Amino acid sequence: MTRTVQQLLILTAWALLVIGVEWAIAVRPPHDDEYGKWLFASLLVTGMPWVFDSLPVLLIAFSLERRKRPRRFWITGIWSLIVACVAWVHLQPVFRPPAIDITEVRLRLQEFAYPRLFVLLIVLWIVLWLEKKLADRGLLN
Repeated sequence: MTRTVQQLLILTAWALLVIGVEWAIAVRPPHDDEYGKWLFASLLVTGMPWVFDSLPVLLIAFSLERRKRPRRFWITGIWSLIVACVAWVHLQPVFRPPAIDITEVRLRLQEFAYPRLFVLLIVLWIVLWLEKKLADRGLLN
């Protein structure tokens, strides 16, 4: 698999994630003759901030796919599972069927992003840095 194909797959996964989150939290207009126009406007107004807020995730994903070592794959895979579990526990009320206020969704995502995701990103950076140093010294086979 070439690097271009890998980046295209990462970009596609990111786009699907952004579209899924947007579709889950979008404010639906009432069904009438102009439903399509107002749905598009609603998706645009509520979605654009999410697209710009998720760009750092795309940049992180592009930076992680550069070095191809099996250990790095396992490190980032396990880290991704931990992030998904932490996000599921912290953001579970956001995805429940009864709709909650959009401001509450934004607050929960901001609370998740700074204290939790920030710490997890620092831990990932430290572990990948240690793996690189140990691999450069020949301590890892």
